[in-house]
Amino acid sequence: MFFHVDQLGSIYDLRENFGLSSLEFQKVISDRKVWLQEIGVGPGSRAMIIHGNNIDFFADLLALWSVGACVACLNPSVTSIEMTNLQKSFRPDYLVVRSLPSDVQPIDDAIVISISTQDYSKGADLRIRQSSGAIEEGGSIDAPALVLYTSGSTGTPKGVVHTFRSLSARISLNHSYIPKTEMKNSLNTLPTHFGHGLIGNCLTPLLAGCNLFTGISGNNALMLKLSEIIDKYSISFFSSVPSFWKLVLHTSQPQKQSLQRIHVGSAPFSQKLWREVIAWSGVKNVWNMYGLTETANWVGGASSLDGIPAEGSVGYAWGGQFAVYEQNSGEVSLSGTGELLVSTPSVMAGYFEQSTLTSDSFLDGWLRTGDIGVIENGEARLVGRSKFEINKGGIKISPEELDGLFEKHAAVSEACAFGIPDNLAGERIGVALVTSNENISVLELRDWALTQLVAEKVPDDWFFVDEIPKNDRGKIDRLNIYSYVKS
Repeated sequence: MFFHVDQLGSIYDLRENFGLSSLEFQKVISDRKVWLQEIGVGPGSRAMIIHGNNIDFFADLLALWSVGACVACLNPSVTSIEMTNLQKSFRPDYLVVRSLPSDVQPIDDAIVISISTQDYSKGADLRIRQSSGAIEEGGSIDAPALVLYTSGSTGTPKGVVHTFRSLSARISLNHSYIPKTEMKNSLNTLPTHFGHGLIGNCLTPLLAGCNLFTGISGNNALMLKLSEIIDKYSISFFSSVPSFWKLVLHTSQPQKQSLQRIHVGSAPFSQKLWREVIAWSGVKNVWNMYGLTETANWVGGASSLDGIPAEGSVGYAWGGQFAVYEQNSGEVSLSGTGELLVSTPSVMAGYFEQSTLTSDSFLDGWLRTGDIGVIENGEARLVGRSKFEINKGGIKISPEELDGLFEKHAAVSEACAFGIPDNLAGERIGVALVTSNENISVLELRDWALTQLVAEKVPDDWFFVDEIPKNDRGKIDRLNIYSYVKS
């Protein structure tokens, strides 16, 4: 496989107050590997893990990879309807659980197993279990290793497939850009069912032999004690999302100066928030990271060591190259403005059993990101996302640009701009705002916006809300924001 068990670091679960040394962790994985082999799990097998953010999750995942199985990591909070839909998509041979939720039922003869207890569903003869057969490259570094579902849990699921080779490439590249000394004591603040949390925040330090502390994702009580955790465990590195910081900035600051590096990604990171993160943490080495599930995780980054970069800057490619596709000219260029393209050794094998969607996601070998970017001298800067672009009577407006602008206003804590269907203009502009001043009015904000924007880009509809809805990855749920503000 692409990792060596004897090079793993230690792991500690903050929620369960339990940890394993490196040697203990290695033994747990090795024991689970032996049991998996005894019951017939191996190359070509499909396993769906439906728990996460605990030591058992990492032991299960690494043991399954050790025998060559392909693993889908799910959000443990999926509903029974979502779970059924995802099983129909992935068709797992095994559902890997700590305990099976009462509303979750295996379908198509999937066998429920708990590796930690070496238990499985009654009546199943595991030794003659046959794999589904669609994964034919069993045992190869080019065999599918990981499927991460990015959308469609209630519609058509979109599963991003990574091979052992693409995962190895991404983690090796991460190691070449992040010094091991900076990852010595790494804290996971993110879910383990998407690339930023699983690959970037967890596997990158863990497979470098560093110590991983996990268990606080989704636990607000622990998040509010972040500074205490950092000081107690001498945390040196962690990565998170902008919405995480908007909660943390209101808490006490760490005192012992153990932090050496911070990553922020998965959503636009404003210069204002960047400065606030530096001030709270006392760390200048704060990075705005860029990556997609389709590239495993980070594929570029910009550091504030030499000052805050330009708004939207994601720096230079981490192993690979950035380019832009200019739609009007139909040209691919290494500089200019257009849809950002990426070439990297860690690019996905494709979308699970969706060949048309896969082919549509590439252009002359480049991965199409869907982000609008500007490249100058190899450095990339994001200015919006094409699928969320608002078209108001032919005028194209980037909602992310409006988010960043309004969050510069002293009375605005968070903003989310979006398009609203309009019979005359096609779309009009809406904006949802979380404010720190209950006395601020729409009129005041509109007048201020007119000093910052051309009139056509000033929002038409304004909504004051208590919070901006996020998906389980911490990203603004822009697709559903209009229904949210109307309710």
